[in-house]
Amino acid sequence: YLQPMDYVALRNVTLNYRVPQSFSNQYGIADLSVFVSADNLFVWNENTGMDPQHSFTGQTNHGYIPVRTITFGLNLQF
Repeated sequence: YLQPMDYVALRNVTLNYRVPQSFSNQYGIADLSVFVSADNLFVWNENTGMDPQHSFTGQTNHGYIPVRTITFGLNLQF
């Protein structure tokens, strides 16, 4: 009844792009960057059943399932 619990998880990723000064200066902007950030992006495993990131003791556990969150943002300085 035992299964190997090997898994790969991508939990946090942030990508940021800073707009070149030559473009932002045309519009009176000192600094401009855009970003996207993702939390709990995916979990990959070959097992069927429950999430391997949790420990299971056989007791009732009121833990939560990690929620996938994607955030977009803009940093703007005048």
